[in-house]
Amino acid sequence: MNKKIAYILGGFPQDTPTFIYHEIEGLAKLGIDLRIVSLHPMGVNENHLDYKKWLPKTCYAGSLNFISMFYCHVHFAFTKPMQYINLFAHYRAFGGKRVCWVAPHVAYYIKKERVGHMHAHFAWSAADLARAVTKLTGIRYSMTAHQSDIHRLPERLEEKMCEAAKVFTCTKGNAEFLLKEYPESVTGKIEKIFHGVDLNQFSPLLNNKNRDIDIISVGNLIEVKGFIYLVQALIHLASRGLKPRCLIVGDGPEKKRLLKSIEKGGLQDNVTIIGKMPQAKLAALYSKSRMFVLPCVEINGAPHGIPNVLTEAMAMGLPVVSADVPHIPELIENGKDGILVSDKDPEALAGAIQMILTNREKRTAIGKSARKKIERKFNAHAHIQTIAEIFGRIDQYAD
Repeated sequence: MNKKIAYILGGFPQDTPTFIYHEIEGLAKLGIDLRIVSLHPMGVNENHLDYKKWLPKTCYAGSLNFISMFYCHVHFAFTKPMQYINLFAHYRAFGGKRVCWVAPHVAYYIKKERVGHMHAHFAWSAADLARAVTKLTGIRYSMTAHQSDIHRLPERLEEKMCEAAKVFTCTKGNAEFLLKEYPESVTGKIEKIFHGVDLNQFSPLLNNKNRDIDIISVGNLIEVKGFIYLVQALIHLASRGLKPRCLIVGDGPEKKRLLKSIEKGGLQDNVTIIGKMPQAKLAALYSKSRMFVLPCVEINGAPHGIPNVLTEAMAMGLPVVSADVPHIPELIENGKDGILVSDKDPEALAGAIQMILTNREKRTAIGKSARKKIERKFNAHAHIQTIAEIFGRIDQYAD
């Protein structure tokens, strides 16, 4: 494919999720000429310390001095007067004043770089900007609508999807929801593509014989991840005379509550919480662990998507335990490649943990099945190739 692709992001490298960064890297390795547009100023992300190689190909929206910004506005005011006037006359529909102020700068950059297609990750500000730039340039955009976009911030979602050439989403449940709620806008546009896992980075071959961590759990310490139920399950196990060593990796608003529960349950010597860490270090921790637990909970009916940490742990050949909440059963077949329990049920969670830890044969069988599932359905390289093929089929609008 000889067409340049611009990835429109809310922030780069700061606020860029690891799976998006890997997607960009993977597409570049396939020979696609990429540009990055960041709506927000540059910040540091420890997970992407090699981001500097992308800076020559990154445009930070609105970073020009006033005279240069003014030139971009004048350029489109004269070359595309109706589109320019419409953009500012309806600025609220295009993401607000800031998006409209920086859109001519980005549009000028997109034209100068001869970009043939734009892809917005997340359906809020990034998609707003892509939509505004399309109005000024005529260059098409696609977008990835994540679970949080679809169910928590639906404002103007239908307009963005209606104008998009393609709408990617990462679960079957999301795709079915969009087709049901917005049939006229998304029929024929939906592409279900799982995030996928780097099978080389997360491999059972990295496993350590000295598994001194019984349970590992990773994620933002927020209510929907259900860490409090993991602690409660460990308290149940302690009452049965079992005190497995548990490591929780993450940070967030639930940390104080978790620490208080750990202390109250007398688990200070068995449960440790450490902060976030890069993926490379996570793989090493997985290799020292016997199982992975993420007891997600459903809050106000909002589904979860598929947590990337579950797929990473499964790729490492770890047996995983999670909750039977949408859309996690798309990843885990209960009893075969993982264990699912009802959410907010620490007793059931404790039972599943005990079964995995005390049954080596079952633990090994589930871990092997988990790795095979990831190889078959969640291979990041295969998914990135699919994305590249889709981009190649999207024709550029005429100028």
